[in-house]
Amino acid sequence: MAEQEQVTRCLRELEGVVRTLGSDWCVRPYGSSANGFAVKGSDMDVTCFRAGNVNQDCRQPLSRLQTLLESLPQFKVTEAVWGARVPILKLKFEDLDVDLSCQNLDALRNTELFKAYSRLHPAVWQLVVLVKCWARAANVCGAPDGYLSSYSWTLMVIYFLQVHPELQMPCLDTEPFRQGATVESGEMPTWNCSRPPHWLLEAFFMFYAGSRDGFRWGTEVVSVRLGRRVHSGVEDFSPLGSRRAMRLHVEDPFLRFRNLNCVLGKAQEKDMRMKIAQAARAMENCLLPEGMQGLIDAAKASLGPKPGAQSELVGQPSRPLQHQDWDGFWDEAVPVAAPHCAIASTPDHSVGATAADLSRTSAAESASVGSGISPSLPSSPLCPAEWSVEDVVEWLLTLKYDWITRYTASFAQEEIDGVVLRELTSKEMKDELGIVELGYRKVLLADIQALFARGAP
Repeated sequence: MAEQEQVTRCLRELEGVVRTLGSDWCVRPYGSSANGFAVKGSDMDVTCFRAGNVNQDCRQPLSRLQTLLESLPQFKVTEAVWGARVPILKLKFEDLDVDLSCQNLDALRNTELFKAYSRLHPAVWQLVVLVKCWARAANVCGAPDGYLSSYSWTLMVIYFLQVHPELQMPCLDTEPFRQGATVESGEMPTWNCSRPPHWLLEAFFMFYAGSRDGFRWGTEVVSVRLGRRVHSGVEDFSPLGSRRAMRLHVEDPFLRFRNLNCVLGKAQEKDMRMKIAQAARAMENCLLPEGMQGLIDAAKASLGPKPGAQSELVGQPSRPLQHQDWDGFWDEAVPVAAPHCAIASTPDHSVGATAADLSRTSAAESASVGSGISPSLPSSPLCPAEWSVEDVVEWLLTLKYDWITRYTASFAQEEIDGVVLRELTSKEMKDELGIVELGYRKVLLADIQALFARGAP
């Protein structure tokens, strides 16, 4: 395809430039252009490194490359970002945006790990592409704007697939990849997924919207390294920065101290949670989430009508989603073919899911049955009156109300510890914590009263 050919040309040109630093210098792509999760319009991330010299300073060779690249007509250096954690040169090759770094070996390890996940099953890359396209369309993606990067969104998808009780995708050991292993150098586990993309997308939104047994925002960590649901306070996360904050926590699988929420602004996090909840409600009602209708319409318009395709179904939001809604989306959004997977095809359960498939149990209905999942959340040994703010939030999440996750952040922001919890009134819940529903306040006050009556959880 044209985009892939452009990437190949760019890599060839960059390799020639980098070799002027020495014959032992190499160029490797990383990120979405190399891990199997690319979508059309993605930029290309590339790093150069000197073989066998992992500790070399990156600034001096990158500065030399800047001078060389500025003299070449096929490249345009648009910006040099020296203050970033990993310094980069932002380049333009034809109409392709390129970020060039030096000695960024952690990114290469991440790429191999993601590539391994992308090859487990077509469902993995399909869901990653859907979520990345939605995040772009909903304007909740991009570190420069204070949102999560596409890298973090990919981690969120993989974690969801690992921990959802109906999916339970295998957790790949990160240590071999840390030591330089590649997808081709080891055996891949097998995993089958019978759920079609629309079901996975709905279940993803419901999970992070905090539906029953959903993600526990503020006390749970997105950790593909562990691949299981664990409280942020456990020893496994002792290196993780800001893990006690009532924020979204996303662990870098190789740099365990790095909490990827470091780029996420508080206002942006609130916006992100709101849009995830809106998307979950839309799909629960058989509607397309924000931005997806436009992407699908664009795909159909660019590809033209397909024989037998019922294109009139698109654009009618009152009817249930059909498999034709996604017809052509993959060709438009994904510049390359699906990654080679351990399971080559998914007959009757992939993009071509039938209307009968859609009439079966939805993700919302499955969630309402109860997943049986039991997150490892430690109980405080203290009397409730001695609880910290974190203990109070942890207790709230054990109540299992679908609506409770909407208000846990308010409890944290207002510093509601055990003493304050005991004295809370219905008016304070409404005015200070934003719980406007009278029924919710009455239920919660009864729970608080029962909690202190027995003296311990």
